[in-house]
Amino acid sequence: EFASARMNNLWIKCVRKTIVDVDADYSKFGDRKGEDLLQSIPLVRNASTILYMDDVFVNYRLSATGRGRNFKIRYLDDYEEVRQVLKDYLVEMNSSGEVLACFYTSHLDMLMSFMDTLVLLSADYRTFLKTCGHFQNFPLYLEARQTVDPSSIKSIKHRIDYMLLEKNRYLLLYNFHSVKNYLKKILNIA
Repeated sequence: EFASARMNNLWIKCVRKTIVDVDADYSKFGDRKGEDLLQSIPLVRNASTILYMDDVFVNYRLSATGRGRNFKIRYLDDYEEVRQVLKDYLVEMNSSGEVLACFYTSHLDMLMSFMDTLVLLSADYRTFLKTCGHFQNFPLYLEARQTVDPSSIKSIKHRIDYMLLEKNRYLLLYNFHSVKNYLKKILNIA
């Protein structure tokens, strides 16, 4: 839980005003997916002590129509941009090679978690193929390919997706996720 993306949310943090750059222009984060992480990174970097409490203090309800539930293909670009900022911070803080390897593995794992949704949002196979080609050219994806041992990707499903992408088995990947999405729909599986 602690290492999950849920820790990125601003609304789960209580911070001292002294670590917040009150003069910063937060409007630059706009409607970008991942803006919470962009705003959280400086807070974590500026904190001399961090206390994690595994208690529930807020009951946050997700709307079925809210931004957190409706993925758009443009979010891949946002995700790449946000993760690049995070990587830059890690490099600036002289993070070890082990930390960077973990970062790249997490990056690939997260991209692969979008595969079902990419198939759902693609009007057809060509759109899916174009989207895969788009994110496979992201600088961080290219760096991760050079760094990550596929066996280090935690989810077996994501590992298979990654290996199919790397072997250019796009049609197999598309059909597998299309069938999976169809079965989810007719069997009402979450």
